[in-house]
Amino acid sequence: MSCLDESWAQVYFQVAILILLFGVGIPSLILQTIVPEDLRRIIYRNWGLYRWGFILIIGFIFIAITFVWIIHPCSSKQIGSLTTTGLIIDQWFTKLGLNLDQSIAGVFITIAIVMTGIVWVLYWFYRGDAILNILKRKCIAQIKRKGVPDERIIKDIQYLGERGGTGRDKIRVLRVLESLAENVQSHEYYDGNKLGNIVEAIEFILRKEPDYLSFNSGLKRLKDIVERLKSLNFASSADTGSVLRALRRLGEIACTLEEVNLALGVLDTIKFVCEGSDEEYKDAGLAFFQIGAIALQKKSYLVAVKGLTQLETMTWPKQPLDAQSSVAYLGLIAHFWVRNGSARKKALSSLNGIEFKPSRLQCLYIAKEIHYEAARFDTADVLTKLIAGLP
Repeated sequence: MSCLDESWAQVYFQVAILILLFGVGIPSLILQTIVPEDLRRIIYRNWGLYRWGFILIIGFIFIAITFVWIIHPCSSKQIGSLTTTGLIIDQWFTKLGLNLDQSIAGVFITIAIVMTGIVWVLYWFYRGDAILNILKRKCIAQIKRKGVPDERIIKDIQYLGERGGTGRDKIRVLRVLESLAENVQSHEYYDGNKLGNIVEAIEFILRKEPDYLSFNSGLKRLKDIVERLKSLNFASSADTGSVLRALRRLGEIACTLEEVNLALGVLDTIKFVCEGSDEEYKDAGLAFFQIGAIALQKKSYLVAVKGLTQLETMTWPKQPLDAQSSVAYLGLIAHFWVRNGSARKKALSSLNGIEFKPSRLQCLYIAKEIHYEAARFDTADVLTKLIAGLP
């Protein structure tokens, strides 16, 4: 093995600087230009995603430079036979045992290989679906260890879903969230109170620029979560309550956007959630009431009538109704009654078929106070008009 003279030492030093430059500076620059902003945020928050890509890039650069400059160098005999241009830089390269023309060619080949490798690695490792799958695997690993999902990873997945556009991108994220929920629910230590952040993530994704396909997909995910809750005998649990509250807010948004089919889908899902669970009666009744009241304001009468019908279905088996169990029902009836015409006719028809204890009038007064205390002043006002107008 020959000794390393100062000329070759200088060359190797320059190669080391080149590796550092391309391994750190160029990938960072390309990451800023190729990778979308929402994905960059996830990568920076999860160094593991960033680290492995850079390790591959640096390794690729090292192999490229090794091949071009070390494994395939010019021999001493070739150097002696090469012609020179007389330029100072050419003379300097000759002193280092290199030829200017061949060195320039080597530089361009190296840059081309390196840039190709960087772009390829960034494209395959920093696509939205690739990052989503990595986050999913990390979260499942924690679920298997501790039985609960990593809240930060759930927030990152939610962030991808909110900024993933509409349709297929959102549906992909929603499927990942349901898969995580299924892993939590299948854990031996699941107690019916560990899905709050996943349910919240699904809700926030659906609230961001809702479209028909992703909204229905989200409702299906929530329904599947509840179905597993029922099979595990957690039909009345904190997670069921989280799902009901999320559905109530989603129904209100659907009514505000005047999306009839979406609102009807929410009502059907709420009905499924509360079936066979008397303990969820209050939350479900409040959801039917608020969705129905907003639908009336938006003149979405089909949704409003369905909300009232669902309330009637829930309340009729509990007759005679007391003050606490009739709050949501009487609130929605009052909103129907003040609209006169056919809406008032529908309210009176419904009231005539319900029995109250100790009396309908007393239940109305108590319902008015409860709505007032809950800051639902518009409902308290319409109940006052209903009390004054009933015989």
